[in-house]
Amino acid sequence: MKKPWLSNLVTVTLLLVGLAGWIALPWWGLVVLVVALAVWLGSTRDGRLTLAATGIGLSSLPQRWGACSVIIIGIAGVVGVLVAMLAMGEGFKATLDATGSDDTAIILRGGDYLERQKSGNWFDSHIANKAHQGKLSYPGRMDAVHAWAYLPDMARAMVGLAGKRDAFAPFASFGFEGFSITGAELQEAVAQAVGHSVKQGRFPWGLLRVLGLFSPLMREVVEMRYLWDTPHRIDGRALREALPDFAPTPLETAMVDVLTPARSA
Repeated sequence: MKKPWLSNLVTVTLLLVGLAGWIALPWWGLVVLVVALAVWLGSTRDGRLTLAATGIGLSSLPQRWGACSVIIIGIAGVVGVLVAMLAMGEGFKATLDATGSDDTAIILRGGDYLERQKSGNWFDSHIANKAHQGKLSYPGRMDAVHAWAYLPDMARAMVGLAGKRDAFAPFASFGFEGFSITGAELQEAVAQAVGHSVKQGRFPWGLLRVLGLFSPLMREVVEMRYLWDTPHRIDGRALREALPDFAPTPLETAMVDVLTPARSA
């Protein structure tokens, strides 16, 4: 007895191979395929039956305008979104091509952001979104060191590096050390900034695992969970050597800045 799963596997494999061949097909190959299809439709019994079935389906379209319209509009919407995304990508590429230096690339790496405006990052969306209500939801070990980057400082550092780009190699990479602190130290800094104690709550990793079954984004978030339980810090020695006069903002000042309600709203 033929195994259904084997038949399905062969079918899927043939479809993938056919799709790959279709994508790689040159224009003249497409012409050949169209001609071969026309010959098959007109000269073989199966082809004539296929042509007749297609004609029946087309002739019944007036009775199926509602369903057909939904399908057409849905496909058009998907195509429109894809075209818009491609246009945005091309526009972004054109902007990058028209700006910056052609012979110098500077990379500045940092930890998770601490910033003045809500942007959906870990700190403002998940960890400290209820800090003023006395709640903190830290997603990892409270005794593990984690790397944080106060975004205004990181922006100042990037401006400073750009001003000295002529002194760097064509490809220069720097680490922005920022704040290397444990979850407990972050909790204490948040409490000082909001003016009252904050209680650590449980982070819903279980819920994120369930959501990951349907959302690739949530699946990737869960995969990166180890960064919250593994102590780490960003090496900032190269940046200190390049910008010896750079003065980072103290943690206490930065925390007050990012947790000010007027700034966080």
